[in-house]
Amino acid sequence: MYVFKKILIMLHPFLPFTSDYLFNKLYNEELLEQSWPKFKRFKDSSEINLLIDAITKIRKYRDDNNISKKEKLYLCLKEKISKKNLNILLSLTNSEYKKNKDFLIVLDNNSIFIEISQEQKQKQKQELEKKIAFCQSEITRAQNILSNQNFIAKAPKEKIKLEEDKLQRYKQELQIYLEELKW
Repeated sequence: MYVFKKILIMLHPFLPFTSDYLFNKLYNEELLEQSWPKFKRFKDSSEINLLIDAITKIRKYRDDNNISKKEKLYLCLKEKISKKNLNILLSLTNSEYKKNKDFLIVLDNNSIFIEISQEQKQKQKQELEKKIAFCQSEITRAQNILSNQNFIAKAPKEKIKLEEDKLQRYKQELQIYLEELKW
């Protein structure tokens, strides 16, 4: 009833007669004598963004590996988050907290470890090795293009900038994949 009371107060400028009538009948008070509700603002949304990112990546992991949503995952976070947010993460991903270092999912400012079977470990390792090989070949390709003086002399500045950006992106991806492979 508390929330409904606050909603009626906020609706009053738009539906004055209806909100006043309902408020009077339900609470036996005058609506106009009520103070405007105060809103709580989040000071730091980084943990919420982390939560959204983690849920998205865990769901993508399930989808990529054909893991049923009913099957429990066992996961561990590298950096601590609040107990409330950890419970939200575990319930929304159908997971349980269990210390392990099997499979690494890298987030912006945290990492998640998911417990997996031996055959899944081998499969993940092979996929990571393929991604690493692809990144290395793209880095070599971009470096060859950027070291070619004819390309630098004749290509538009946008194309050169695009190749430099690709090179940096593939280097970053390579670092992430190499870190995942360590685990």
